[in-house]
Amino acid sequence: MLPHHRGGRGKSGLGGGIPRSTWIKYGAIGIFSLLCIKFLFFVDPLSVEDLLPFQNKTILVIGQFTVELFPKHAPLTVEHFEQLISSGYYKENAGIYRAEPGFVVQGGGFVHDKLSPLGNVQVEYSEERMVVLARNKDPLSGNTEFSIMLADNSAINAPQGTSPGYTAFGRVYSGYPTVVAIANDMAEGYLAKKNKDQAVTFNSIDTVSQLAPTTADLRAVSDAIHDAAATRFSVVMFSKTSCPYC
Repeated sequence: MLPHHRGGRGKSGLGGGIPRSTWIKYGAIGIFSLLCIKFLFFVDPLSVEDLLPFQNKTILVIGQFTVELFPKHAPLTVEHFEQLISSGYYKENAGIYRAEPGFVVQGGGFVHDKLSPLGNVQVEYSEERMVVLARNKDPLSGNTEFSIMLADNSAINAPQGTSPGYTAFGRVYSGYPTVVAIANDMAEGYLAKKNKDQAVTFNSIDTVSQLAPTTADLRAVSDAIHDAAATRFSVVMFSKTSCPYC
């Protein structure tokens, strides 16, 4: 015969004789704890993008090369440029009209005497590797013309003497060999306005969103990968420009 458990089976029912008031007390504590956990996980003030190592960034697609825009560094200029794109400014009577291999290519509606549908934007200071807005001597004249740096022209773009410098608002993200090929294939210098049909037109130009790393370490890896095929140099934007022989 198997031995009986010492003390017998005790009372049947939930809790083995624990008073109902005790169960109610601990049940209330448990429910409150679950509600607190739910609040922490579902009402956290941090956004999803703050928690993830990648977030959406704005990419400018110009034919076969792309430019990454930096609204954090130059919010007014990026907003201005996106409005120009959405207005269709660059879709006709616009293109690349200046090529200086090893220095810069420049584009916009200058050789077509095309007027901007928007007002000018002031200079915003940022850092190298950016796209910058072109302008004339007036620091509030940035508008429609832009340049892509083919060398490290940081010293030229930075403020110096009476020049306020140029706004850097993006960088070549991919397809830099295409930009170099354009510079090498075009006649060096500015196109004369009578030869405006020789400008390299923008077959397509639009902005899209794309995931990008948010941490410094991941950003360094991403830059290294893209720089292997692209460049560390910047794209710059201008408003109006002048050409002594156009």
